[in-house]
Amino acid sequence: MSDYWSDYWKAGHLSSFAQSNQDNYSGEIASFWQEFLRNHNLPHCNIVDIGSGNGALIDLALNNFKYSQPNYIGVDTAKLSIPKHLSQENVRFHQNTRAESLPFDSSTIDVAISQFGFEYTNMDKALKELSRSVKSGGEVCFVMHHKDSVIVKPNALIRKAVDEVMIKNGPFDVMSMFVNAIHKFGKNNPTAEKYRHSLNSQIQQLSRANKFGLYGTGFPDLLKDTMSSSSIDFKSRKSKLKSFRSEMKTLAQRLDNLLSVALDNDRMDSLSVSMSELGFTNVTHSRLHHGDELLGVSIKANLA
Repeated sequence: MSDYWSDYWKAGHLSSFAQSNQDNYSGEIASFWQEFLRNHNLPHCNIVDIGSGNGALIDLALNNFKYSQPNYIGVDTAKLSIPKHLSQENVRFHQNTRAESLPFDSSTIDVAISQFGFEYTNMDKALKELSRSVKSGGEVCFVMHHKDSVIVKPNALIRKAVDEVMIKNGPFDVMSMFVNAIHKFGKNNPTAEKYRHSLNSQIQQLSRANKFGLYGTGFPDLLKDTMSSSSIDFKSRKSKLKSFRSEMKTLAQRLDNLLSVALDNDRMDSLSVSMSELGFTNVTHSRLHHGDELLGVSIKANLA
């Protein structure tokens, strides 16, 4: 796993949606899991969460749904920062661990779940590993990203805007030159004014073409935070610019990852076939909606 996900989880996020207010799954997604996990709230039931991150789904089960009887085991390829309230006797995490090579004996897992995580694995290899480690009669249930979802489509706009902001001589570069010119010549110097006008023009053009994506990058906030006050010194401005460049690099990597793994209908059908070939039965998949908006797709199956 590349470091960009480890860095993301290190920041303490629970779910992969840091921009959300609660930083955890809610609404239709939470309702879906509440219904599915209800029948597995049993003593000695071993539930493995594939691609657990910092434990958003486990947190929902324990603290929102009050399903406290199972043993919860999170598995993720990244280095994690597990919140203290998940330090419980029946919860453990295997970080830096691949779903394609699980650290469990054969036929020891009752239920395998995943929320926006399983599609990041090599799914064929991960399914083969689950067919080994899940008990006969055990169940798997994954909720995954779909290319047409209201999660993936907006992130595609943000990813496009990252390139547009960071392109050579684009808004970020012009802002950097503007900061340097102010430091060297003063705010009202013609050179600084030239960069200011260029920056404003580029931002207006980008805002007209892709306003959602632009604001999703956080560049307008950077501009406001960096340039709104003359009391902000040159060193602080350069530090903010350096941090933003690093953030855009990791954001681009995470979004590229998301866009590459999001499923379409053909891949869903192929996944169903692969599961059947590995001995999974009762394979069903469905779409999760909020009103008319597609949130993601689910697939469930039992191991024969």
